[in-house]
Amino acid sequence: MNEVYFSIVIPVWNREGEILRALRSCQKQSFSSWEAIVVDDASTDNTCSLVQGLQDERIVLLRHRQNRGVGPARNTGIEAVRGQWVLFLDSDDELLPDALGFLYCRDDGGLSPEPTPQECILSYEAYLQKSAVWNPSDFFHCTRKEAFAQIRFPDSLAFEASYLLDFAKLFKTRMVPDVVAQIHTDSANRDSNLSMV
Repeated sequence: MNEVYFSIVIPVWNREGEILRALRSCQKQSFSSWEAIVVDDASTDNTCSLVQGLQDERIVLLRHRQNRGVGPARNTGIEAVRGQWVLFLDSDDELLPDALGFLYCRDDGGLSPEPTPQECILSYEAYLQKSAVWNPSDFFHCTRKEAFAQIRFPDSLAFEASYLLDFAKLFKTRMVPDVVAQIHTDSANRDSNLSMV
């Protein structure tokens, strides 16, 4: 395989109805130097067979034997990346055309995060201030591969908020107000769709 510039890590669990949409959005990119690392977190549906059926050498399928959560799945993907830059795409979302080249567009047409950030470089303190206004896990992250030598996602079922705060302590965050991905809310097992007990 050729040298890879972008590695797109896609954690997935029981998303047979959505995973092909995410992967096809990768395949439609005009920039061709990418790989997609799909980390199946012990799905019990047909997710894996659908991924394998694409037969695209740029798409790599890794599998967990037990469901460990999105953080460990992303860490497994990080271990396998070959690209200089790492992106995390949720399995029920999709990249927009020419995305590789960091906002989401929601199903209802709104942008996330809102209010839309202006292009800037944030220190840790500035990142904390912005986090009080918008959800920092709800924008598209593109990270140099070398950064993961110093930081990883929590090895638990926890959400990524602690990772994002730890990342902001170590590195400055550059905000770029370009819309590059679509958030879909139609997945039955999407965290935002599950009622909390």
